[in-house]
Amino acid sequence: MRAHPGAQTWRTALAVLAVAGSASAAHADDTSPGVPLPPLHASPAGALCTAQAALQIAGRRVRLALALAPRGAGTAVALSWQSERIAWMGYGETYPDRQFPELAFELDGAPVSAASHDEAMLGADDISTLVAAAGLDPFSITETPPFAAPRAGADRPADPSAATAAHAELLRRGAIEAAKEGELAKWTVRRHLELALAPGAHRLRVAYDARPGIEPATRAALVAPATARRYCIAATAVPKALAAGGWVIERYDLPAGLDGTPPGRATLAIDADPKAGPARWFACGPGGRPIAVAATLAPTAVQPDAQGVVHVLRLSPATPD
Repeated sequence: MRAHPGAQTWRTALAVLAVAGSASAAHADDTSPGVPLPPLHASPAGALCTAQAALQIAGRRVRLALALAPRGAGTAVALSWQSERIAWMGYGETYPDRQFPELAFELDGAPVSAASHDEAMLGADDISTLVAAAGLDPFSITETPPFAAPRAGADRPADPSAATAAHAELLRRGAIEAAKEGELAKWTVRRHLELALAPGAHRLRVAYDARPGIEPATRAALVAPATARRYCIAATAVPKALAAGGWVIERYDLPAGLDGTPPGRATLAIDADPKAGPARWFACGPGGRPIAVAATLAPTAVQPDAQGVVHVLRLSPATPD
């Protein structure tokens, strides 16, 4: 296994869920379903519960703080995370890097690197060993075009003949396709991470970049029953300026618990960036109480769904083309 670098200094010691208003700008015709961060899981399952959750987004950066409590005494726990299975998404894909390469962890106040295993597949065949032996980056398929590239920072292969043979086998199987400009990766890949935890309570912080869903904004879309319920949007809170067009919806689905279960408590704070322009944020408080702010929101209780996900919607004018 190789360890991905990662962690950063956390300036806040409070467990709050904060979303900053400087989200990445979007154009009026931009669309994407988004890529929510997959949740963390504990092994053994149910060995930990999340007493409190917290997130912070500055620009696209998200920070999630979890207060983890053991359900039993004296049990060591492993936390695991895995990305979706990733294939090349084609030209124009908004979020090709669905393995969250920037994902970083801090455990009990100290940066920690998670053990990582990358699983490359060609159909139902696991070709991870071949890709590694050939010295290739399994996430080459997240680039456009998806040229099969050497693994970043990798040393020259200790056995060049074995690397050559692995490369030839990948070509033979169709995992690499020769093209005029280079060789194209044709496999799929999934990233696995694991953190070992000693028995007891822990404070875990996770940092990553948000990949929100994006769509053109209309009043009808915002007040549609499913959207209004999901984000607790009252019709009176929708800006009148929306009628003129040129607005964009960004949907954030933010995991805030373990094993697909909600935390005991989650709070939300929004710190707007004046350079980002006007925006309006919507979320649900406890009992479905609407939260709607145009700028800054002090830490406020929010209601995760049954799977432990906090849903936040950002409405903002589109960036001119």
